[in-house]
Amino acid sequence: MKNIAFSLGVPYQPLFNTFDKELNEKQIQYDYVKHVPYHQIPAISKLDDYIDCPVNFSNASFAYQVPDNAMSPIIKPNSYAFIEINGLVQNKEIGLFRVNHEFLIRKLVYKRNHFVLEACDKNFKDIAISNSDDFQIIGKVYL
Repeated sequence: MKNIAFSLGVPYQPLFNTFDKELNEKQIQYDYVKHVPYHQIPAISKLDDYIDCPVNFSNASFAYQVPDNAMSPIIKPNSYAFIEINGLVQNKEIGLFRVNHEFLIRKLVYKRNHFVLEACDKNFKDIAISNSDDFQIIGKVYL
């Protein structure tokens, strides 16, 4: 796999995170894989610290500090969400997404042939993803 990825000019690590996972019918219908950046890795401008990773989150790739209260009360602002890069986010599960260059932690919902990102706090509007949006699924959030 590593040699094939090298020949194709793509990072091999993200492939190992996803090659053995199967998509369900909804993920196939909604063209899920076209929104997963398999050929990219996160660019981190600041590394704050290391934190302990709970044993039950062993697939987590990194911890992301939640910037707002959109997912309250499930995830509190300034707490850390544990992210599995390229982890398959199922319908109604929480993930880390990039929408038009903004990073958001939201619940992914399949609605009428498109993705919708929902916040738990109803003061935040749902975000319906259109074909013109730059939308990427960064990974699954472990709680």
